Amino acid sequence: MKKLLLLFLLVLVASSCANREAVKPMNTDKSKTYRVGLGMMEKHALYNRGFTFQLQEGEPFRPSIQILNEMPETNTFELYFLLDYKQTAVNYGGKQLKTIRMETAPNGSGQLDVELTGLPAGRHELLLVAVRNPDKPLMTDQLVSPMETYYYRRATLLIGSDKVTEPAFQEVAVGQLEGSKVRNVFLTRPKPTSLNDMLKRFKHEPGSSYDLHFFTRPEVEKYAVTALVNNEQAELPVHFIRKTERKEGLISLPFAFEPPSGRPLSDLTLIVVENPFERIDDEAGTYTKIPWMVYFNNKITVE
Repeated sequence: MKKLLLLFLLVLVASSCANREAVKPMNTDKSKTYRVGLGMMEKHALYNRGFTFQLQEGEPFRPSIQILNEMPETNTFELYFLLDYKQTAVNYGGKQLKTIRMETAPNGSGQLDVELTGLPAGRHELLLVAVRNPDKPLMTDQLVSPMETYYYRRATLLIGSDKVTEPAFQEVAVGQLEGSKVRNVFLTRPKPTSLNDMLKRFKHEPGSSYDLHFFTRPEVEKYAVTALVNNEQAELPVHFIRKTERKEGLISLPFAFEPPSGRPLSDLTLIVVENPFERIDDEAGTYTKIPWMVYFNNKITVE
């Protein structure tokens, strides 16, 4: 079973530049490269890449989720499920859960099966996010790469038909910020002057507002933006963004949130998705190679 899992994850990475975030190097030991893999398989996959699934109306979606931990230490992962960019509960062990924890042994793997029901007709997106060691907040104002914290698997679900209901996209201009040509999503106080204003561990004052930023590539016109505070999706609506100009630069959005009361430290996860509701496999099974990446922030701890 482990050999099959390893093969599946390697094929997953080799077959998709658009999903190359599914397996990421870990830099715990600078002399070695460790990898964490996140896979999702389900019998309704249309093609062997496992990005597009076709179901009949009323039929449940029952994916098997695998995590491969090639690190020489035990790791805990917290799993979140976003259906059409809104956090959703899945059936696991007879319970409806928004989050599921999985622990993996050193150089080991884990697997679990979940179920989604009541999926409406048409085309939908499922984003599976795994957060590594969610109970380890930043103790200092240090920079921890998203490659050491976040992993994802993105899939298109076709329920009955491939009818797309596009959201209302907000037109946003592309700006600039000194030193901002980075792929990560980052957070600042309003009106930052450079990338050095990026927040990592910081104290939140009630009612404070922030700016969420991400760098855009010229070839990508549309994005979806959302956030998680600890294990719950932030109350702000999902932002669907369309650039006013097809050029590279920085997209900045106002961002406000309130961490839960009674909790001394909170984790903040920022998520930006390229080309929401687009298929990576077309009707003929051709891999379209459209930009299909998902970006996260450097680890953020809020006091």
